[in-house]
Amino acid sequence: EVGKPHMLRRSERCAWEMQELQDEHVVVRCVILPPPGDSTVLNEEFGKRLAKARWCKSTLADPDRTHDVPGSALAAAQPANAMWGGSSSSAASGITRQPIIERTFSVEIDNRSEETFVHDGEYFHAGRWVHRPVRTIPSCSITKLEFSSDEVFSGVTGLLWFVNESSLDRYISLVFSNSLSGDGSFNAWAGPAPAELLREMTCAPSITSYKGVQVRDSQGVAWNVIETGTNVHIRMVVLKELSPLDLSAFPPVVEQREQTA
Repeated sequence: EVGKPHMLRRSERCAWEMQELQDEHVVVRCVILPPPGDSTVLNEEFGKRLAKARWCKSTLADPDRTHDVPGSALAAAQPANAMWGGSSSSAASGITRQPIIERTFSVEIDNRSEETFVHDGEYFHAGRWVHRPVRTIPSCSITKLEFSSDEVFSGVTGLLWFVNESSLDRYISLVFSNSLSGDGSFNAWAGPAPAELLREMTCAPSITSYKGVQVRDSQGVAWNVIETGTNVHIRMVVLKELSPLDLSAFPPVVEQREQTA
């Protein structure tokens, strides 16, 4: 049973929800649940959704498996962490719940310019800051940005930008992703900001396409991919000399193809 979009269904060892339904194409996200007695602690938000999730009709209708279903509706009302061997008082005891499958993305920024940059904006399609948002990137210093997935069914994808304090015409712009499937992606700029950062996020190159140190003089940065996989780690250098934003270049001119008869 697929169910309605974004309505969670479950069986003994997995849960799923339909994400998209277009014509004959269905996109479903599924998570494998820990076995009974496993010490894995579920994400708090997902645990609440799991407690309210409907059991799949095929599971409830199978007489050979009814002994594995802890009382259907009764079990659905139990806290999810208690069902899987956890303590219902874990929140009170200070245990931090994390997604079962976590993705992280960290960027070390070596700012070699004389400019101090302040946080100016951000957008997360999925995920969040690991700690408090970084508000300042001081001049001639190294600053670490860390992001993490915050839901079981998603990785981390986002963008953010900083602007220099002195003249407000030089930017540090980043786009990044580390999804549950496929490779992560990354791109960065220092000096002028891209015309459409959101578009850059959707078409950022895969990090597996980068071999060795990437020096992008035209983008005012250089970087090296240190780690890939579940935890992506990138070291990035902001070059010393940065060009200011040229307002006359916005909006960018879109070249139009000549129409032929």
